[in-house]
Amino acid sequence: MAITTTTAVALAAAASTLAAAGSAVASGVASKQQADAQAKVEKQKANRERVLAQQRERDFRKRQKAIAARVRAIGGSRGIDIDVGSPLLASTDFQKEVEVQAQRIREGGEVTSTRLEQQAGLLEGAGDRALVSGGIQAGASLLSGFGRSAQILRDAG
Repeated sequence: MAITTTTAVALAAAASTLAAAGSAVASGVASKQQADAQAKVEKQKANRERVLAQQRERDFRKRQKAIAARVRAIGGSRGIDIDVGSPLLASTDFQKEVEVQAQRIREGGEVTSTRLEQQAGLLEGAGDRALVSGGIQAGASLLSGFGRSAQILRDAG
């Protein structure tokens, strides 16, 4: 049985349809993979920011503890009783301020890491949508292309 020109055109249209559908699926998969990779990077940045904030907080506390020790030593060497009156109040205020600043350092890292995690979530969602979109485009290509092939065969017959 010989293939007619009409049948060849219909087969070419069907092959083109399959190629377009495959391309749409491949594009969706690639976009999903890229978004997932970017999301992974953002999550790593978030974790790194948390660790860095903890290190900055620890270093800040260490520096402030050294400053407080130096002030106590200077006061003690001058015969000042640092456990009563104004020296005690100043020391207490200093400790409160150190705590406030340390919490700001920690919270700043937490805000940044949360923002990065949210960005990762958005990227993952975009990847999921790209995958679904690729599937929908593939389905639409198949329906349209096979409809076109059927129309070619129907018009010929």
